[in-house]
Amino acid sequence: MNLKSKTVLDRIELLAQAIRRAPNLAASTPTRVSYMLRQIIVLCCIVPLVATGLLPVPQCQGDDTILVHEGIAQAVLVMASDADGSAGRLRYLLLQHTGATLPILAPSDPIASDKTEIVLCTAASRGEMRDRLPARLLEMQLKPEGFILEADPGNDRRIDLVGGDAAGLRYAVGELWNYHLALAGKSATVERPLSLVDAPAFSKRIFWNWDFLTNWDNDLRKVHETLSIDPGAKQYAYQTAPDAYNVHFERVVDFAADHKLNGLIIWGFCADAHGGIPAAQRLSRYAKDRSVRVLPGVGTVIYSGFYHGGDSPYYLPAWLRTRPDVRRMIGKDGKPIDAPCPSDPNLYRWLEDGARWFFTTFPDIGGVNLEHGDFFECHCPECKAQRAKPENDPNFYWDMMVSQVPVVNAAHKINPDLWMTYSPYDGYRKEMMSAPPRFLKQFPPDAITQWTYTGMVATENGWPDDLKPPPGAKHSIGLLHQGSFWDGPKQWWGSPGQTYALVPEIIQKACARAIKDESEGLEIVGQIGIASPQNELNYLAFEEFTWHPQQTMEGWIANRLPPLYGGVEKARRFIAIVSDATTDSDAIAQGQKEAEATASALTDPRQARRWSNLAMELSRRLDLAKLRRTKPFGPGPIPELQDLVVPK
Repeated sequence: MNLKSKTVLDRIELLAQAIRRAPNLAASTPTRVSYMLRQIIVLCCIVPLVATGLLPVPQCQGDDTILVHEGIAQAVLVMASDADGSAGRLRYLLLQHTGATLPILAPSDPIASDKTEIVLCTAASRGEMRDRLPARLLEMQLKPEGFILEADPGNDRRIDLVGGDAAGLRYAVGELWNYHLALAGKSATVERPLSLVDAPAFSKRIFWNWDFLTNWDNDLRKVHETLSIDPGAKQYAYQTAPDAYNVHFERVVDFAADHKLNGLIIWGFCADAHGGIPAAQRLSRYAKDRSVRVLPGVGTVIYSGFYHGGDSPYYLPAWLRTRPDVRRMIGKDGKPIDAPCPSDPNLYRWLEDGARWFFTTFPDIGGVNLEHGDFFECHCPECKAQRAKPENDPNFYWDMMVSQVPVVNAAHKINPDLWMTYSPYDGYRKEMMSAPPRFLKQFPPDAITQWTYTGMVATENGWPDDLKPPPGAKHSIGLLHQGSFWDGPKQWWGSPGQTYALVPEIIQKACARAIKDESEGLEIVGQIGIASPQNELNYLAFEEFTWHPQQTMEGWIANRLPPLYGGVEKARRFIAIVSDATTDSDAIAQGQKEAEATASALTDPRQARRWSNLAMELSRRLDLAKLRRTKPFGPGPIPELQDLVVPK
């Protein structure tokens, strides 16, 4: 019997296994049971005919193209000269899940007639594939970060991935792997026909993370051992092993690249606590190779400066300890604060020197995220006099501007391509449209204003259709705090704050509204790994709506989530279970059993992982619900969680 007829037998066995493993089959609808039995009957009739050659040999399912069958490669990767990173990622993922190593060939190498060729190139290198790609793919215009993904229905031996650039090609691999490639045991297939041309609506799609709050462990139980987040926890994830900082953040980078996100803000990017300069250089290089920009957080008045803890002259507290001559900031109460005065020339020189050191020491970073200190303003006579000038803002905006512009200017002299984002800690309001903040004219024109979208999107009247960014806001993006520690409780099981909250609706709403204001992008907090079911859904929503802001929630659930969760109905059911706000222990336990049963019945390990993690999450909620009964209180978060204090 040949390989493909054996595949049909394998599908019979998979169906039989699904029936044997389904504990609730008796409760299934007659239609569902009948469908499964008909599948087996039809396949049993077909197999003898296939084996004897009386029928054409079928693919694994309908028009599926087989990439790997039972751990044996049935495809090769044909790679252009600039496609090694993307080809390597697809090869690694298939090896990890099927055990098969796909050969990598050059465009001129011959290919066996029984092998499927997966062609990978960019718009710049597709001339190398002139003899392999159809003429229309050689000529098609592609936007930055866009891609073509095609499995031609007329050719079951080729899959084409063409990126508008290196980032677009990497996104094509992620799109193929996550949404169009099916796994069953040690086999992998791609369904035909497949034809997709896509590009992102927002040019900046960014995670925002603190180092010590980031935990991307693959085990959900270990995620919930994060100090400063979970009650009773004792671990910072980056301290759990010598390379844990890089391990965790490389997982964030891989997820971002696989799901078409292109930025990662890291506060605490370089610190003695997790490897200092070598670890930070390794991480930024790793991210750049995967088309993800690392944007370290840099504090210009507080928040540590360029280095976050340790023996470095660019660690702001350490520098201040050696410089008693530097004026200290004066608070509203007239008392000094252990932070530099924004009008002291010594601070400007330190910021410029620090920026030159930073951007030459870390040439692979993609920019920075600047903060001067939440709403801080100095009340010394010099700063008050500066704020009183008509060309300056009369509030903390001046302190922000005067301490950040030196960093932006120094950075762009070294690398004009850097994303220099800065936070005014505010959203924009209607009065700004007629009286724009003065800092907008004072920052260099390429600087990117990070508005706070949190409050704007939270209420019906916070972001009316006639509200637009103020004149002078040349480059605008927005930060959402929803789904993080820094926003109020949403679901009782999402505490503290919204660390474990489910917020796709907020993300969808923000993207749909921001695109109307010609926003260039959004940031959400990405500190909790995808082992947490609701956090992964937040990130998947962020992927979808930053690429397609006019997509609806229903369209996302019905059209994008099914490959990830096992089908349309399973996707709907997953959303229903994970979003259920019940505190009834019996209902939670029932959902847990359902998630476990679904996980055991799925043959795609990626889908099974998500359902297994849901079962584990419901186990956590069950424990929390029991705690609510033993310690009665209102509908808000559990009191123990509110006692935690996390520095911003």
